[in-house]
Amino acid sequence: SKNMTVCGDGGMITTNDAELAEKMGMFRDQGRKDKYLHEMVGMNFRLSELHCALGRVQLRHLGEWTDRRRAHAALYKKLLDPAKVGLPFEADYAKHVFHMFVVRVKNRDKLAALLKDQGIETGVHYPIPVHQQPAMKSFARGPLPVTERIAGEILSLPMSPELSEEEIRFVGEKVNELAEPS
Repeated sequence: SKNMTVCGDGGMITTNDAELAEKMGMFRDQGRKDKYLHEMVGMNFRLSELHCALGRVQLRHLGEWTDRRRAHAALYKKLLDPAKVGLPFEADYAKHVFHMFVVRVKNRDKLAALLKDQGIETGVHYPIPVHQQPAMKSFARGPLPVTERIAGEILSLPMSPELSEEEIRFVGEKVNELAEPS
């Protein structure tokens, strides 16, 4: 469901800042500036030429795919009942690309099961808040009740450029039918 995938462990960043470009280049190659010289801690985000070629072909379609995702999101927003479903926020100064369409619902787990019975696959991404992850617990300064509540409400609805308007309408209809008022 990614907006674009090249089946590798890296990605692409564009910048007009030479210093940032140098740092990002080192970061993607395990922090290495020269052979055997690591000036910073980095990761292994190097793409093979095959992965880059795949990405280059996909770039030709990215605008069209993004437009379709935005159209699907607009239709979801039009269809879904705000008394039952919390919709994604989109700031006036930004344009969301809708990698996922994440809503908030009161009865998340029950709704996901009911939708699955209707043939609708949903997802629960990031169900455990960062401050509750074992690797981050030492940084936590206490409970975050709003974050914890929201983590139990989030549900990703189907989102892909390949979906038809009919499929989006079916999902919207079933969510409205099966979700409990918030």
